[in-house]
Amino acid sequence: MEIVIYKKQKGPANELEYILKNEGCSVTTKLFDETAELDSIKEIRPDVVIFDEVSPDFHFLSFIRMLRSESSLCPKIIAVSSSFLPDDAVDCFIEKPFSRADIIREVFGAPEITEDENTLDMEIIVTDMLHKLGIPAHISGYRYLREAIILAVYNPEILDSVTKVLYPSVAKRFGITPPRVERAIRHAVEISWDRGLSPYLFALFGGAVRKKKPSNSEFIARVSDDLRLCYKNEIKRELDIRESCRLHAQKKRKERQKKKQ
Repeated sequence: MEIVIYKKQKGPANELEYILKNEGCSVTTKLFDETAELDSIKEIRPDVVIFDEVSPDFHFLSFIRMLRSESSLCPKIIAVSSSFLPDDAVDCFIEKPFSRADIIREVFGAPEITEDENTLDMEIIVTDMLHKLGIPAHISGYRYLREAIILAVYNPEILDSVTKVLYPSVAKRFGITPPRVERAIRHAVEISWDRGLSPYLFALFGGAVRKKKPSNSEFIARVSDDLRLCYKNEIKRELDIRESCRLHAQKKRKERQKKKQ
């Protein structure tokens, strides 16, 4: 799913972006000001356009009208803010602070998704695992390794293309280059291996801990596979929910296209 997020000011990726990217969405962020134009998103053809804390002024309302009148575009329009917007300006409104379930429900248009159905927080689980493996949180490889493991848990096939797909995916998430991701992850793995004090490291790799250090892909594969086995049912349910949301969003997009014709 293609999503464009308009923000009132530049800044690092926030919780909203992370949730959407974690759900497999392709997210493009743009600055919303008086120079914002539709031409910049026509090539993207987004399924959803989100305005994050954008003031409902005259320019905003004019932009919305142009967006709705553009025949080549028919996205769902969402506003995320701590203050309300006019009811007829957007398709739905998400008030801050929001939950992951709020985002999934409104962005994918799937009201059947509830907070109870999204209890598996893989980020917390992987974070705990990295701590057990003795990888310090202050190094950049810690963040990149966590992201790589999460991607591999939900999509094991990505490990078949570590250089061409996995590293670029992590790099895009953090706005850096794939080689930098590879080096930082290698450093994180080296720290964990050189310390060799973690009982969990022995549980994962056994006697190999005293032998040659694994490659990045071997390390990510072993950790992600262990998680996949431990949380097999929860991950299957999570993937089923994502697929249900994707199909629901696809259906809603076709309905909007039909109304526009």
